[in-house]
Amino acid sequence: MGTDEWLRFSELAGLEPVIGVGFGRITPEEAADWVEYCNGAVTTPMGALRAANGHPEPYGVIYWGIGNEVYGSYQIGHTDARTYAEGFLRMAEAMKQRDPSIQVAAVGLGVHNDYRKQSPDWNQQVLGIAGPAIDLLDVHYYVYGPDREWLGMDGPVPIRRALLASGARLEAYYDFQRVLLSQNPHIGLVHYEWAVLPRVRELGASRQTFFNA
Repeated sequence: MGTDEWLRFSELAGLEPVIGVGFGRITPEEAADWVEYCNGAVTTPMGALRAANGHPEPYGVIYWGIGNEVYGSYQIGHTDARTYAEGFLRMAEAMKQRDPSIQVAAVGLGVHNDYRKQSPDWNQQVLGIAGPAIDLLDVHYYVYGPDREWLGMDGPVPIRRALLASGARLEAYYDFQRVLLSQNPHIGLVHYEWAVLPRVRELGASRQTFFNA
């Protein structure tokens, strides 16, 4: 699925689309070209390319993300907070030069990543360096359940318990984020990923599911 297919699907489904540009494998100029392709007038180089591909009118994509969980060694573009924040600044500036109306989301350390002990001060560093240029902070949350291990698919009860218990954890997390964001009150908090993610031993891998929760 390419850009035009995704945006056409969003139109048909009545969705507000989000486009995430990679970090570490895409240059600020390439990210800016992507914004221009989606939102630029037909008189711009990338707007003309969009028109040639069958969509003369700008798509008007508002929400853009830069990178995805790049604090994790499992992600493309994995790096430290300072490097990410400095790279975010360059990319966000280039993208907003093409369309100042867009909203750009930065990678935030979510609730579910604390068990990995990865960059616990990630959000503080990123906001401290790039805060004025960030419109949204994207944080992810998954409920894994007790010990992240399951005996089988008959797991609604422990899943439900884990969901209920997660409330206290979330409250503490949000209290801390409120303090950080109070220094940058223009930044909104968003969740691009939020789900129940149990691990089924027989299948040997995680299975994303809502169960009956």
